[in-house]
Amino acid sequence: MSSIKGNRFHPFLRSQTPTPATIQPLNASKLHSSPLLDYLGYRFHTEHLVMICVACECAIQPGNAIGHVKNKHHIPVSKEQQDQWNLAVAALNVTANTNIPPPNDRQPVELLKTHTKALCCNACNYASLTPATFSKHWSNNHRNMDVQQNERFHEGCVQTFYSHAPCIYFEVKPHDPNSTPIYDVYMKEVPCYPVFDVTIPSASREIPPLLYCTRWHEHLDEYLTDKPARRLLFSLAHPSEISKDRLWVLVQKYLHLIVDIAKNSTMRVRCLLTEYPR
Repeated sequence: MSSIKGNRFHPFLRSQTPTPATIQPLNASKLHSSPLLDYLGYRFHTEHLVMICVACECAIQPGNAIGHVKNKHHIPVSKEQQDQWNLAVAALNVTANTNIPPPNDRQPVELLKTHTKALCCNACNYASLTPATFSKHWSNNHRNMDVQQNERFHEGCVQTFYSHAPCIYFEVKPHDPNSTPIYDVYMKEVPCYPVFDVTIPSASREIPPLLYCTRWHEHLDEYLTDKPARRLLFSLAHPSEISKDRLWVLVQKYLHLIVDIAKNSTMRVRCLLTEYPR
């Protein structure tokens, strides 16, 4: 377990140093990754040719990407990793200004944050998050159109690639409640990651605050180095027969509550729960 000082908040931090590797697709997704991108917390979108920060849910221009993870997410980047990044950006032809998707049947771009109840112009492809900004757009571009106020726009879902001003929002199809949630998609990708060995903290400063308070690493000390014992412990969560005992019902309700809280948490917290389950 790596030290949590300074870089504990980044969801894709790895204790090991990444090595160069071919960019790998994530199943049917248009997002590709590699050990280096995984370490930095980026995904490369093959259609729009942008690097998307998983934690921030927006694209980062390639020239600012290393500074972004160092300054905002406190991820240390070595000279070798910087050189690897430059080679990857050149090989992948990463753009600093991607094209907005065409408006017809526009699907949401993976990993980009979706804003609901945005104001989408009925006279053009412009979209805004606030009435004041939309009114300024209408006054500057459509003031000669005799249209009632409530007919100038419609509410919709929008995304933007870059978070820096001016943000160019584009309308996308609303999320289908019957489709697979992004968290479930992420959980399907977890088995693709290589299994990392259990590491035991060698100093108190290496123990995360939550673990330090609960002392689970002390309660389960004998299981850390005993793989068969860990499997036996895990099997308790999957009994062959569900008991009607009150304690079992209470534990089941507790676990369902934890799942609901996890699914409703932010992307960063969900990533941390997956990466550091202890």
